[in-house]
Amino acid sequence: MRGKVNCDLKKLYLELDQEQRSVVYETLDMGIDELIGRPSTAEIERLQEKLKGVVPNRKELQRDLKREKARHDEHKIISEYLKDMSNRIFKEQEITTTPQDFIDNRLLQIQGFFQDAFNEGVYAYGKGVDYGGLNDKDVWDAGKIRAVRKRIESSHNKYYKRKGKNELTNVENTLMAPLQMVADLDQSGAARKLIQMSQQMLDSFLQQGYKWKEPVIERGLKGKTTLNLESIDRQISSAANKGSIEGQDLSGWQKTEIASRLFEELIHTEVRNIIPKDIPTNPKKFQAWRNSYIGKKFFELQKQPSERHEMGADGGEYVLIPLHVDKEGVKYLDKQRKLDIKEGKYSKETNPMQNKLENAYIAYRIPSNFNSFLSTIRSKKNITKEKLEKELESNKVEEGFYTAQEDRVYPYDLIKGTNKPKKKYAAFTRGVNFRGQFVYQPPNEWMPGIWKALEDQRQWSELFFESVIKDEWEEVQNEYSEVRNKVIEQLVSAGYNSEEIDMILAEVEMAGIQDNYWEDAQGNLLSANSLARKVSRFSYGYIKYQPEVNDRMMREAIEGVEDRIEELESTLANFEYTRDDDESSASDKYEAEEQIQIGQEKLKELKEALNAFNTKLFSDPSTDSERQDILLADKILSTKHRSLYADKTQRIKDRSIWRDYVDQTYRAIHASRLKVQAFKTILALRNNPSLVNYLVNEVRNATGEQFTESGFLGFDYSDERIAELLPGVTDPKQIKSTGLFMRSLKTGFNLGFNTGFTNNFQRINSILNYGLEPWQQSVRAVDKGDEHFSAEEILSQVRETGVLEPGNAMIDMLAIGMSGSESNYKEAILPLRDMAALWKNTTLNGWLSSSSGWDKILARASERSEQEKIKVEELIRIKTLLWEFMHNNKADKKYLKKLLNDMKVGLRQDYANRLVQWRISWFPAGMSGSAMFTLKGGEERMRLETAYMGLRKAYDMGLVEIPQGNWKYTDSPEAVQMARLYVYANMFGMNSPHLAKAFRGAFGGLFWQWKQFDWFQTQDEYRILRNAVLSTNSKYPMIGGLTLPTRMMMQIMKKSARGAGKVLNIDTPSISKKTDDKMVDAFTNLFLTRGVAGLIATFMYYSSDIYGALRAIQKLGNVVGARNPMNQRALFGLASPLLSRSIHAGMFALLAMNLLPFGADEDDVLEDIVRDYAPAFIFTMFLLIMDFEENFKRGIKTWLPPGAKEVLTSDEFMDFYNETF
Repeated sequence: MRGKVNCDLKKLYLELDQEQRSVVYETLDMGIDELIGRPSTAEIERLQEKLKGVVPNRKELQRDLKREKARHDEHKIISEYLKDMSNRIFKEQEITTTPQDFIDNRLLQIQGFFQDAFNEGVYAYGKGVDYGGLNDKDVWDAGKIRAVRKRIESSHNKYYKRKGKNELTNVENTLMAPLQMVADLDQSGAARKLIQMSQQMLDSFLQQGYKWKEPVIERGLKGKTTLNLESIDRQISSAANKGSIEGQDLSGWQKTEIASRLFEELIHTEVRNIIPKDIPTNPKKFQAWRNSYIGKKFFELQKQPSERHEMGADGGEYVLIPLHVDKEGVKYLDKQRKLDIKEGKYSKETNPMQNKLENAYIAYRIPSNFNSFLSTIRSKKNITKEKLEKELESNKVEEGFYTAQEDRVYPYDLIKGTNKPKKKYAAFTRGVNFRGQFVYQPPNEWMPGIWKALEDQRQWSELFFESVIKDEWEEVQNEYSEVRNKVIEQLVSAGYNSEEIDMILAEVEMAGIQDNYWEDAQGNLLSANSLARKVSRFSYGYIKYQPEVNDRMMREAIEGVEDRIEELESTLANFEYTRDDDESSASDKYEAEEQIQIGQEKLKELKEALNAFNTKLFSDPSTDSERQDILLADKILSTKHRSLYADKTQRIKDRSIWRDYVDQTYRAIHASRLKVQAFKTILALRNNPSLVNYLVNEVRNATGEQFTESGFLGFDYSDERIAELLPGVTDPKQIKSTGLFMRSLKTGFNLGFNTGFTNNFQRINSILNYGLEPWQQSVRAVDKGDEHFSAEEILSQVRETGVLEPGNAMIDMLAIGMSGSESNYKEAILPLRDMAALWKNTTLNGWLSSSSGWDKILARASERSEQEKIKVEELIRIKTLLWEFMHNNKADKKYLKKLLNDMKVGLRQDYANRLVQWRISWFPAGMSGSAMFTLKGGEERMRLETAYMGLRKAYDMGLVEIPQGNWKYTDSPEAVQMARLYVYANMFGMNSPHLAKAFRGAFGGLFWQWKQFDWFQTQDEYRILRNAVLSTNSKYPMIGGLTLPTRMMMQIMKKSARGAGKVLNIDTPSISKKTDDKMVDAFTNLFLTRGVAGLIATFMYYSSDIYGALRAIQKLGNVVGARNPMNQRALFGLASPLLSRSIHAGMFALLAMNLLPFGADEDDVLEDIVRDYAPAFIFTMFLLIMDFEENFKRGIKTWLPPGAKEVLTSDEFMDFYNETF
């Protein structure tokens, strides 16, 4: 990034007049009141008025009045403090920030303080500023308000203490959570907004795309939406199960899969429904045909080379006239089908023209001697039956469905208004080929439903293109321009010249945030391997290629482009000779010059394409400069030269690509919105370059940039850095893929049903933070629905928020993100040997001779499920890549090495994913509870419960407006935010944008695998502890900490007394729940649940004798049967990592000082400490170093596949290792 402008920018405050400043102050004050409420004395006045009379419970009311006065006083203090500090921070803002942006960001920062303190937002405006927010005495007391005020004051103090010190500490840069880190370094809120947008980018684009994919409740409408991908998929499935393919014994899902693929081929017009017709030879009928709609279309289309198709047994040329694209054609087709029904060809039920939606083409044969034919029909008088019969040949095409075999370029048939050739489907042959397994004709029973689904898909595509790709994409691009122009306008008004402005803006525009989606001149939206075409609705389709297919097409195109360049250069040389030859005529020279200009332009295009092909295929993505070159090459190839290499017959033919299309489009839109916010934030924080660099890296990480920073306390272990350190590794992608593979294997080896059971205790966080009753209400709602919505509708709304998607749930932390059916246990294990064989063998024959397990697994895939059957194509893909590797005639060693590595990565990752899928989804057959106790099912269930609690909280706070007609919780942005906050605060955001840099990259992800939960949970428990410490009247936190044990014991006694009173039916108003210190009560609940569980787990299940007499607990547990694996897992799931880590930290201190009591064994104590604090890899090494023979099985257990770890001895494992690896 360039250096900043030499002088500080002018302050925004000084550039505004008094009236404008007043507006900012008033808007800030109003916004703060709408968040926390305006301090109200209404409850004080009500209690004072009540105390004026004779009341039986005077002492209780006096206590209530005292508490309310304390609450009001604290409310008033924090309100005044926030307003004063906001005004102070406003005066520090530079001219590059707009007043409205500052107001929005500052209010977000204030809301963030409350969210960070209590895992919950504060919104007064739902109930009104005089009643909501901190005025709610049931939610807020003086101690709770005091705790958050002290946190805010501490944050402001850190900000001013750090101001001017631009370097981030290693802890801040690599260990702190991103939101937590930026909260103290930027009080304007600009950094928080950018980080929050980065972390919620996945949720946001999933939410916006949800209505396009699934039926949803639409505000103000009746019922659910019907024009969505799920509804279309159901139509296809329904149609497919109404008939059978002749000669094939297929299950229901197999027929659905075949019909879905047929659907994709129909929508692209790769498969066409053809009705052959002969041109009439009767002169009168010929004249009528010639002047009809059909006849005119025939003569119009036959002029275009791209519309002349070789078909039939004798290879004659035919014109295919579409009958479904206009009214005249539909009318003709309808008439034809009515005639077919009369002749018994179709029944009314199988009539493909139901609702007039059939797509069909009439095939007319083109006369072989077309010029002679034209001569014959030039004059009406000359037309006779004999002459027509002589000129016209009979149609050799059979009626039915035909499939194109080529995506052909027509060099002399140019796209109108361009010099680019048309590229269309060609070489149609009869029948539909299903993945090379069989050729069939679709059953008549299928087609009415298929045509209806096809029409719905076209309507969906048109609507999506116009309202999303066109309008929203254009909107976000305009927003970026407006923001940029507004900043420039403010800088100009402040007196900056153009050179200074360029330097300021360059800091943003050179920050490294890139667009990976482009719009071409025709309005199509493109990426490196996909295309959303803006063409006729009858040939529209989203096109996407597998990356390796895209690369292969480019490699094949290179030779063709090189030949064309050589041919064109030769032609140009001839024209140049003619132009320069004195003997050439003037007209010849003129024509030669004209052709030279055209040829040079074409040559320029071809060389540009060739350069882009080579850059894309052979550049090194590990360097910044070549990464930029690859991005530029992607853009050039996608927007200008796609027709040179893209073969549409090789596209992905799967219904899932439409969902990818929605996600990819909205991801691009949200990435651009993120770029807009980055532009604003970087300009606002330009005087803190280290924070800017941190933020840019976070944005790049969120938008999927390939290489981002990772490290630990100053040690850089990013993929790029590790690649530099390892000999023979040139591509950081190898590091990334190897790390992913190792994490996947480790996950598959260890996480299964037992881990899923442990994981279920994570829901205690939601109960501790929001109460038992809201959780119980949530459980009832997600099981049976609430008073507004069914359980299915609640599930749909939670899915809409984005928090249930595997990509941003716990599964993402485990590096999987898979979905689909479960795998057989043996199939999860057997591929390991094949994977190792591929890794060892560098020859095709060497691998093929030792990979029978892989073939068998994939061969059986077709017998299992629709999701698994796709693996058959994976087999073909891998073996094709292997063949290409062995037969590649390119001498580029770097490229060949990359190709081989990609094959190994693809294959080994597929094996690992299969294993992981089995482990996270498997549940004992015949038992209920898989949705709760598998790792995948349990995680989704907990997130569902917690998200509903957030939606319901927003509803109860008055944040969901209920109109006439349909509505849903997710209509409210505040409700969506609350749901996400609840999930991320309690179930945690396990995907990369939520994690510190220490957990990122191949090395960080593997080294610290499974420590992410401890990291999150410890922070959350510390939050509760800190609130309890800060809730006291003392301004010294140490006093709060020293008195906390006493206050907690008093709270435990109150709880016990209340419980006893309830049992004995004794009223206890003096110790009722409303008298509790809310923050001490929260910490007490944490201690009584996670704390006690942590103590018991530590005493009963760790190795050392440090706990002396507490060994008696272990013995007692053994006697009564309580010390068993299931109880251990339950306790570990419930235990407090903050407490157990603190105990072991104390033990480590005693160990270091040689002060261990009770004659404890030092090795056992050290083992407990390493197990708690170190990654699994370090713990394995520790065990093996301490005593290899004794600890071998325990140490290596983490790295063994399921089954093997239970039965293999050390010697057997070594035999397995030596044989396999």
